[in-house]
Amino acid sequence: ISTALTCSTRSPSRSCPPHRRLALRVSCASNPVVSQRFQIEDLVIQDSSGVVFRAVDLETQQIVAVRRFFPFGANGGGLDAAEQGAYEIAVTRLAGIAHPALRGVIFGDCDPVDGMPFIVTEWVEGTRLQSILERGPLAPAEAVKLLTRALDVCGLLSEVLAEESVWVETELQSIIVGAESTARGFTFSIAPLKWLGKNDGQRGLESIVTLTEEILDWRGKIVSDQAANGLGGWLKWLRHSARTATLHEAREKLAAAIGVGPPLPARNLVRQATRPLVATKRPPKKKSRLP
Repeated sequence: ISTALTCSTRSPSRSCPPHRRLALRVSCASNPVVSQRFQIEDLVIQDSSGVVFRAVDLETQQIVAVRRFFPFGANGGGLDAAEQGAYEIAVTRLAGIAHPALRGVIFGDCDPVDGMPFIVTEWVEGTRLQSILERGPLAPAEAVKLLTRALDVCGLLSEVLAEESVWVETELQSIIVGAESTARGFTFSIAPLKWLGKNDGQRGLESIVTLTEEILDWRGKIVSDQAANGLGGWLKWLRHSARTATLHEAREKLAAAIGVGPPLPARNLVRQATRPLVATKRPPKKKSRLP
């Protein structure tokens, strides 16, 4: 992450895409440190949307995930001053939330050189849902757990951020099923591009429809209302209502479909998930060394 990430003495050209610039800088440094606190250990994944590193929090000695992402695409720029200020405010709000299904936000900032945002979250040891589904669809009970957790976390984050949306990433490779030793179950990561308003391609609850179809192998299929202990009827409703239904309606309909009591209001979820905020000292901003 530029000067915040490495001690590189050579700045790659502006013509080099951000994800290549990052890779070049990382290769020039041994165990670089982000924001004087997070020591990079390994590159986990790198694609057109960003880069994820496994790192060590030098304050707590815990393993964390450091993610640098590209709000305007791999060849775009970073956030301007006003956007950076709003980003830091949102990070502070999210850092006060603890929920077992959310890989909690620890820290976030923007690269002092190019304004690219990054976020530091919990590292949860486990297996990607995509790998689990290669062996077959989820059992109905497990599918209910996953969908309930996804909707609860989205309701919680919508309350915190004062705007309703599917705030978590619902792609199969981004959902981690925590190892038994973690006692976490299905865990989700916040969707930073949607949070920044840069990923508006999908509206409403369409991503939840897609997730449901994928975990039960129902894509393109017509299923009965009773299928998967009532999930069939719920999915039928959601397919027709994805663009207009609220998260609360989806949670209520899901509870009714599977025969359980009504869900807690989102404001109650926030009260349960709020943890005391610990002030994090941010390193002083550095001037850009790029030409």
